[in-house]
Amino acid sequence: MRAIFKQYVETHWWAFLLEGVIAAGLGLFALFNKITEIHTLAIIVSIALMLMGALEIVRSLLAIKTQKDWGLSLFIALIETAVGVFVLLNRNGEVGYLVIAISGYMIARGIFDCLVALISLTSHVDRFMWVLSGIVGTVLGFVALASGDYNGSSVFWILGSYMLVFGITDMIYAIHARFILKDIEETIKRPVNKKKK
Repeated sequence: MRAIFKQYVETHWWAFLLEGVIAAGLGLFALFNKITEIHTLAIIVSIALMLMGALEIVRSLLAIKTQKDWGLSLFIALIETAVGVFVLLNRNGEVGYLVIAISGYMIARGIFDCLVALISLTSHVDRFMWVLSGIVGTVLGFVALASGDYNGSSVFWILGSYMLVFGITDMIYAIHARFILKDIEETIKRPVNKKKK
């Protein structure tokens, strides 16, 4: 079990960290930018979602041998990438479609995070963080959908709030996983004391 976890973390902790940096960066930008042009915001959101989706696709494919939830991760990665592409291609179209796509993404991502936390994570702290992040995403997704804001500005602010929570969760998980990996490596290197007969 420790060897499988070691292999998984060695391969993936950096992907969680990068995804967290992208998500938190998008969150900060969406919350504090001065841009009011919805189409410009849509381009930035779509690029961030496509980058996050690409990282998740790579992470999912690398996890085929070590994680039982790799298919679920790949599925959400494809949804994330598809939403990014949809937002980019429809940035000049009906804003209502962008609002629905972004709201739907937050709901799907939130549900996914809760499922992964309950299926895959063994640490109570990690599980709590991911479930909390998932609940925040799902609730904010429904808030964005129900807001009726079809000029889209508040939806980007809501997305920014969720991305900040999600990004921080990702980064904390990556750092925690890296510390666990170091602990496992030290345990493996430590000489075994054999009892004298």
